[in-house]
Amino acid sequence: MPAPGPNPYHVTPQPQPWLPQPHSVTPYPHQERTEGKASRAVAITLTAVATLISALAVGALVVVLADRSQKDEPEAAPTAEVTGPQDSGAPPTAVTIVDRGTSVRIAWKDPTGGKYGFMVSMARAGQQLKPVAQVGPGKTQTEVIGLQPSLQYCFVVVAVYSTEEFGTSTQVCTERK
Repeated sequence: MPAPGPNPYHVTPQPQPWLPQPHSVTPYPHQERTEGKASRAVAITLTAVATLISALAVGALVVVLADRSQKDEPEAAPTAEVTGPQDSGAPPTAVTIVDRGTSVRIAWKDPTGGKYGFMVSMARAGQQLKPVAQVGPGKTQTEVIGLQPSLQYCFVVVAVYSTEEFGTSTQVCTERK
């Protein structure tokens, strides 16, 4: 048996500053405690946002109620005439289509004498027309591709005279079985 005395294998623990110390609440002893400050700031911010939203809701309610009271009064007739693009120009005529299943060739007679361009609009039967092609002045035909052979399509040709004036042809539709 060895004689009693200092244990040669015993190591006295040394403080390690990068590890949390038993008396420290934060991960690093040099940082100050901020949990209380952060939660207080969040609470103040949320209170301010809630107050702002409440004020906006009350303001919107006042506007709606004021608008309702004004609707009870008779409305004055508008004094200015509403204007916009007018379908008053000469329309393309003799519109014909050649149905090729997945494409349709559209042709028409030019009422502008080659001075103005055209827009071709298309829709499946029963739906709203949407522009699918722009055709330059002097051209009187175009082809729309990528169609479904089993669906019906309708077309119109619009002569575009200006941003305020146009002429729309009669609608022509495919006759697929």
